[in-house]
Amino acid sequence: MNLPASNSPFALPPERDACAIIGFIQKLGTPTHGNLQRTIDALIKMGHRAGEIRGEGDGCGVLTDIPRLLWREGLAQSGHSADQADAADFVVAHLLLPAQSAAPEAALRGEILQLFEAAGLQLLVERPCPVRSEVLSTNARQAEPFFWQLACQGPATGDLDKTLYDLHLALETKLPVHVASLSNQVASYKVLGAPELLSRYYPDLKRRDFLSALTIGHSRFSTNTLPDVLRAQPFSLLGHNGEINTIARLREEARLLGMDLPPGGSDSQDLNRILEGLIRRFDLTLFEAMELIFPPIFNDHEQLPDELRPMYSFFRRLYQASAQGPAAIIARHGSHCVFSVDAMGLRPLWFGETEREYFVSSEVGVVSQDEIDSDPKTLAPGEKIGLLAVSGQPVTVLSHEELRQAAYKRFSRRTSLANHARMLTHAKQLQPSKKSPIAAFGRSKSLLRDNLLSALAWKSSDLRNLRVMAEKGQEPISSLGYDGPLAAIATGSQNLADFFKEQVAVVTNPAIDREREAEHFSTRVYLGPAPRLQGQARRAVALDVPLLTGGRRLEPQSNDAAVAAQFGSATLERLLGHFGGGRYRYRTLACAMRSGETADQALQRLQDEAISAVANGASLLLLDDSSAFSSSNSFIDPLLVMPHVHRILSNAQDSEGHSLRRNTSLVLRSGALRNLHDLIFAIGMGADALCPYLMWELADEYPSGLEHLITVLAKGLEKVMSTMGCH
Repeated sequence: MNLPASNSPFALPPERDACAIIGFIQKLGTPTHGNLQRTIDALIKMGHRAGEIRGEGDGCGVLTDIPRLLWREGLAQSGHSADQADAADFVVAHLLLPAQSAAPEAALRGEILQLFEAAGLQLLVERPCPVRSEVLSTNARQAEPFFWQLACQGPATGDLDKTLYDLHLALETKLPVHVASLSNQVASYKVLGAPELLSRYYPDLKRRDFLSALTIGHSRFSTNTLPDVLRAQPFSLLGHNGEINTIARLREEARLLGMDLPPGGSDSQDLNRILEGLIRRFDLTLFEAMELIFPPIFNDHEQLPDELRPMYSFFRRLYQASAQGPAAIIARHGSHCVFSVDAMGLRPLWFGETEREYFVSSEVGVVSQDEIDSDPKTLAPGEKIGLLAVSGQPVTVLSHEELRQAAYKRFSRRTSLANHARMLTHAKQLQPSKKSPIAAFGRSKSLLRDNLLSALAWKSSDLRNLRVMAEKGQEPISSLGYDGPLAAIATGSQNLADFFKEQVAVVTNPAIDREREAEHFSTRVYLGPAPRLQGQARRAVALDVPLLTGGRRLEPQSNDAAVAAQFGSATLERLLGHFGGGRYRYRTLACAMRSGETADQALQRLQDEAISAVANGASLLLLDDSSAFSSSNSFIDPLLVMPHVHRILSNAQDSEGHSLRRNTSLVLRSGALRNLHDLIFAIGMGADALCPYLMWELADEYPSGLEHLITVLAKGLEKVMSTMGCH
């Protein structure tokens, strides 16, 4: 497209379109200087994809093979054998330190060396990385870190990958250090500025004896954060174009698995750390880790080969969050590379080849057309391409199907997927319990419904909207948002959820149509303890929608089970019956304050009950407010109790060091759930499934009211997710 000239009255601003990512891979695995140079040249060509503030770039970098010829020279000059640079245990660290650490006597550098020694690494060479600071612009000069290089020999025994991962964590958690790379294979070079600065700032990158067979480049357009060299990419594993808008949940799941994330890390940094943790702590390959974090959407499961479905079902239970973009990823670890586009396919990624190289890029035009062997391929939504790039050997290209098979063959050798599949039950398959668990939460007729609605802060707008949904099966037509006063200044009774409002920040994400909402944003959840990579299979229930019918104060309705089955869910009674016996039992926590008890005391009691129950094997906790407003109990908002219990269980560990939260699910039965906003808020606060019993009772007043209501609520949950985690 040709833009109008700048003096035209219709002149457009310079084009900007997210980050630039590029990768060049030598087909024969032979390192060359041209491989590095073409990567940098491609970043320069994609300068229109980079951001800037007052003429200064947002940051860029390259992830290369360790330049072993340069290190042979450095080792020889320091009195060491040059051959050590070619050893498998030769490790290079690129560390970014505060500028004042450049002084030889800086205490920080001494602390770093102590950590290296404690990890069993033998220091061979330490030196400032040669840089030309004068080429940096004003802001970059002011924020320029001290770039310290260390060359080491790895420990004689132990897993080198895990040793380096643990050292990386220790450096960043204990000290003010950013680890650009710490590896026996790769080295990262980055700068706060435009791609043209890379070779000027790092003279080593211009040397003809700087050789690399696989180079990843990235140029940043920082839509959500300010420019910062510490956020410049590539990181130790990947380069990323886009935004991970599900990052909060990904972070939470990572912490539940015991992973330490970078302090104040960006979404890309944390995604990099999560993938590294899965590889180095849980011994997954990059192929497995990428399939786990970027899994196929649920609607694609049925199209997968029969043997693969149990693996992806297991992945979703093991790590219930998934990385939703828009995102395009280039990642490498060891001999494995993966090029990936997220399920929505909202960031372009092209894969092609020349006579000597494969390339993957945000834009196909960075490689001259006369060099390209065949038409480059644009990756489809959710597609991945894998490479096996063993040093010095021809590269093998794997299609997504072949990558999945490679991941399955390795994963199935470690985990008995058949046993885990047998322990998973779909909600529609649950049978009525011989003994109804209804007594667990009781049926109270002591309060008239109108009194209960008033006590639980139902508003006239809640009743009016629910009537429209139950009567017509459609969302109510009204003004955007809530028209009443803010909760803090309202005169009537308010619940905790009323103090929270939706805030949507859609930066570069297009609107999603209803068809893609239904296809891509599944509301499926799994109840029961999360599985482990190794160990005995554990019972779980899959719900297509996290809404449980039944659980009424009054007599159960005959259509509860049929309506639940229609939506792939179950009644609360059947779910509790399934978890009612043996070691897969459930426990009930009464969301109420006892006579003379303060809110703090009630929360302390409930957290103690929750920890005790889960530590003793409770696979499901039911938080229930039905005992409130009785002679001995008063009301405590369940949306205060839910996040408290969720957080306490997340931080507590069982005897094997696993988070208690991964050993149980939280189900909320509450009359204080009045609308879609309350449901979303409850799920955001930690609930896995909900039983809003007063909503069900009110819907019963209309023909097919329960079915209509769940139809609208399920669509509403999909709509919230369709803004890709931004709510």
